[in-house]
Amino acid sequence: MLHKYSDRVYYTDYDEVSDRPVLGYVTGERHSALIDAGSSPKHINEVLGEIRELGLREPDFVIITHSHWDHTYGLRALNIPAICNRLTYDLLKQDSKKIWDKEHFEEYKKSGLIEPFIFEHMEIEYSDISEVRIRLPEIVYDRHLSIDLGGLTIETFLVTNAHSKDGSVVLVKEEKVLFLGDSFYTELVGPDWVDHPDLVGEYHRELTPVDFEVAFPAHTDKITRAEMFAELTERESA
Repeated sequence: MLHKYSDRVYYTDYDEVSDRPVLGYVTGERHSALIDAGSSPKHINEVLGEIRELGLREPDFVIITHSHWDHTYGLRALNIPAICNRLTYDLLKQDSKKIWDKEHFEEYKKSGLIEPFIFEHMEIEYSDISEVRIRLPEIVYDRHLSIDLGGLTIETFLVTNAHSKDGSVVLVKEEKVLFLGDSFYTELVGPDWVDHPDLVGEYHRELTPVDFEVAFPAHTDKITRAEMFAELTERESA
């Protein structure tokens, strides 16, 4: 379900069963943007349907926070430009070379190329794994990109984090809202979630100068700046 945070910022629910993440929708006076493309065409089409039901402007482009399947595999259902950082583009390009059918999917699981956690959730999202198609973004930035939506500025930038080397965040500047993607979380290594206190510390330091009041992690509830930084401080010293 699409929720209203303010007149210019909306967000979806996350789903623990399918591992669908929070997606964002941001609208200015001239342009609107999606934040992440979801885990499948079905997922993103449901979100687009809710945007239309609310009478909101159709998104003009989508910003990808990182390459993981639940944030990107809905891209092929969108007929708008996609934006990502260089590392994300390169990782998606690697994914696009995989053969997506039942036989290869099982092989990827056995070899560890796809972790069991991901395998289980992809089976929930896709009744037929051969439906997976990887679309590559058309607009690629190196470390930072700022976009004027008309009275509203969004900035996306790469951040050091424990979850993935290509993680980026999206700041909705005037609203003081920060979409975190999965950058707030630990790293999935085989069946285990592994934290990296040194990377958490760097993440904390990089986000400290950023002017935000509320953050949206992709798989948990929104949190205040103070709550987020308190948790990061604990993880740094773990």
